[in-house]
Order: sequence, then C-alpha cells, then structure tokens
Amino acid sequence: MRIAGRRPLVSTPQLRSWHLLAPLCALVVAAAIAAALSLRSGGSTARVALPAMTMADTIGVGGLPALSPGDEGLAGVSLLAGNTLVAYYGSPRQPAMGILGEHDAETIAWLLSARAARFDALNGDTGVVPVLHLVYGVAQPEAGVDGLYLRYLDDRTVRQYLDLARRYGFALVLDLQIGHSSALAEVLKILPYLEEPDVHVALDPEFALAGGATPGAAIGTLDASDINAVQWLLAEFAR
Repeated sequence: MRIAGRRPLVSTPQLRSWHLLAPLCALVVAAAIAAALSLRSGGSTARVALPAMTMADTIGVGGLPALSPGDEGLAGVSLLAGNTLVAYYGSPRQPAMGILGEHDAETIAWLLSARAARFDALNGDTGVVPVLHLVYGVAQPEAGVDGLYLRYLDDRTVRQYLDLARRYGFALVLDLQIGHSSALAEVLKILPYLEEPDVHVALDPEFALAGGATPGAAIGTLDASDINAVQWLLAEFAR
C-alpha cells in the first residue's frame, strides 16, 4: 500500500455515500462505471485468446509490472499519477453485486483486459491501469454473532484474486462496507493484505450505519474524522 501524502482528505463534517472519496475510492471513474454497466447490459465482444503475459506486455497499456510478495517496486508510486483506472467491481459468486460475481476469475481477467485496452485507445498520453475492485467486507441484513452486520471473504478467495491481478498486471482494491463497525476497525483487519504494494483499500459509506440502522434499510455515512483516522493509520503503516 502506498500513501501519496498525509493531508486530511476531507474537511466537511459528514459525507453522503455518493460524495465520498476515500483512499482510492476515486479509482472508479465515471467512464469505468459506465463501461462495466454497458458490458453487463448485454454488449457482446468476440473472444480471442490472449497471451499469458502481463497487461503491459500484451497490449501496451499502463498495467502494473509482475510482482512477488513484498516487492517494493512500486514504492512512492501513486496509481492515480498519470493514469486512468478502469475497475471491475463485485464479490465472487454474487452476481447481483457486480460483474466480478458474474464470471469466473479468468474470464473476468480477459474481459477487463479487453475493456482497458478500449479505454487506452482513446486515452492519449494518459496511462491505463486495470483494477479488480473486490468487496471484502459485505454488509448483511442480519447482525451475525459479532453484531457487525458483515460477512467477509475468505483468505483463499482474496489470494486467488491477488494472484490473478499479478498475473495480468492489474491492481487489487479491497472494499469495506463497514456495517455497524468503524472504518478504522475494518481497515485494521486487512492490514496483512495491505503489506503488498499492489493492494489498496476503498471505504464504502453507503453501508456504514454505526447508529443502529440495518444495512439496506437506510443510507449510511462516514464522517471526515473516520477518513482522517484511516489515512493516519495507513500513513504510519506505510513507513
């Protein structure tokens, strides 16, 4: 995980879900969202075999270099510096949550590579980095034994998508839906993954409902202090 600075990200006292830009929440640009939705809505593309290479090798777009665990090759590099991030979002085996749940992992990699290549063809001198935006902490309608209204992806699944991202030169984002927990507590749970330079975090305020409402029954919020606490943690963690 790389931190591009330690200034407070926000100063307003409260943010609705569609206003928040958490660390790397800005990765899904409007064009990328529209692209994912258009693909889901029925657009078809003839499938051809892609070489087993990183994205940068295969089609010349911005992609990340091949990495091994603990690799420091991206030290000090922000994904947002000179790049458009094209993200596919969701949770495996849950089609209603997004495109990541609609296909197997290898098919997702091919679709995302092809989509990113289309953006790169229109992007001029700006690079393109494909992103797997994986929902790690999924909000639930029931409290569960811990009372947090959350269910988490298992380590095996996270590692599967991290391996996929590395083989294709993608970045991986772990999305946290917060529930009745706190942003800081949830980020602490994924710190072992954030040791990897190609893994990043997104905070989802829509399901952050520490006040007591059930996720899905109300729209959640995150306070500026929540975001700044997480930013402080990650800045210290990245030292």
